Amino acid sequence: MKEKLYCKSGGCSAKLGAKKLTHVLEKIDKYPNSNLLVGFDSHDDASVYQINEHQAIVSTLDFFPPMVEDPYLFGQIAATNALSDVYAMGGTPLTALNIVCFNDQDDLNILGKIIEGGNDKLKEAKVVLSGGHSIKDESTKYGLSVTGIVDPSKMIQNNGVQVGDTLILTKKLGVGLTLNAYRLNDARQEILDEVFKSMTTLNKYAFDVLNKYTLHALTDVTGFGLLVHLDEMLDEKASAFLDKESIPYFKDCPYYVNEFYLSGGGQHNRNAMKNKVCFDEENFVLEEILYDPQTSGGLLASVASDDLENILNDFNQAGLACYVIGKIVEKDQFDFGDRLLLNFGHTYAHAIEQYYHYEKYSHGEAVGIGMYQITKLAESLDLTKTGSSMQIKEILQKYNLPYECQVETKNLIQAISLDKKNINNSLSVVLLKEIGDSYVYQTNQEFLLKKERV
Repeated sequence: MKEKLYCKSGGCSAKLGAKKLTHVLEKIDKYPNSNLLVGFDSHDDASVYQINEHQAIVSTLDFFPPMVEDPYLFGQIAATNALSDVYAMGGTPLTALNIVCFNDQDDLNILGKIIEGGNDKLKEAKVVLSGGHSIKDESTKYGLSVTGIVDPSKMIQNNGVQVGDTLILTKKLGVGLTLNAYRLNDARQEILDEVFKSMTTLNKYAFDVLNKYTLHALTDVTGFGLLVHLDEMLDEKASAFLDKESIPYFKDCPYYVNEFYLSGGGQHNRNAMKNKVCFDEENFVLEEILYDPQTSGGLLASVASDDLENILNDFNQAGLACYVIGKIVEKDQFDFGDRLLLNFGHTYAHAIEQYYHYEKYSHGEAVGIGMYQITKLAESLDLTKTGSSMQIKEILQKYNLPYECQVETKNLIQAISLDKKNINNSLSVVLLKEIGDSYVYQTNQEFLLKKERV
């Protein structure tokens, strides 16, 4: 007997948009309780309620319509996805309750296979299925409420990123795009097999590796896509810089984007990130992949860069995927679009300030030095009109402002490596064509070493 779930729009792409959800929840006047360490007023993956000094309860709930035709596979995916939130909080899942919506006029064997698939993943995770609740509904929905435990001192939230951290991702992107193609009968079986394997791989295994190290922030990437989940990890002091060449995605995703196998969820994610993200060049394919809703996606972790080599070795030894996708950098209100041009002189300035521990020069003085030195260097390379640096120098001298400092450029490279305009030794610096006409020049750190002192 061929079993059919008639999936039309399922998985985490069925989530309400982030903006709509926030609009509703911000109006809720919740009952206060000091034992609630993490609630819905944060953007974390699960709630955490402390019961004593060393123990806290982790609670989460996930359910959605089917995104695949195979009921057993659907159950596996749903359970894998629900368990993930507990791992993302640094917890250990213990028990689970089924949540079921099903048309009682349909074949109950289908429901049995859904629950069987979910239970098999729970057994793999050593989690007890302890009950559940079901209702009659015209459409099938399934998920689980999962309860776990965590030491409050070892709880990992998603907003603890530190400047200099490296961002790693444990699963490829493009699940939503692939499922859209699947529903339209235009997805290759070998790609589907890879996607289904990813969706049914417990994040327990990746977490077991990461848990050996200090994790500054951790989340799982689901319906809000990589960029919205990443945005939830950042605060007023930090930004993220992603390396477009290092973003992992399933092989046929560019084809799916070009065929416009897009979802409403992805467009909700795009709208939620309006004015929050800047791409250095137009790349519609990559943008859609980064906004794509993921079902049972991987863990996104912000880790100390000093631990990166050991982390990657451990993942390799465990036979698990791990992708380095970017880093955490200092936030600047002028990071985006044309406003980036307002960072003229700041590449040198930030490095000078850090070198002198923000004591010798004011920010304005450091920026003035940076303007002069970067322009002088650009002139020597025929990137700026001759005489521009002298114009800047004369203005600085007129107001008794410094235009140079005795620091070897090589001593500034370490500070520059943390600059928001630098990633994987690819550096964006603001230069002048001439006074009054600036542009962004793509280069690398070695560009600055062409001059020995600033």
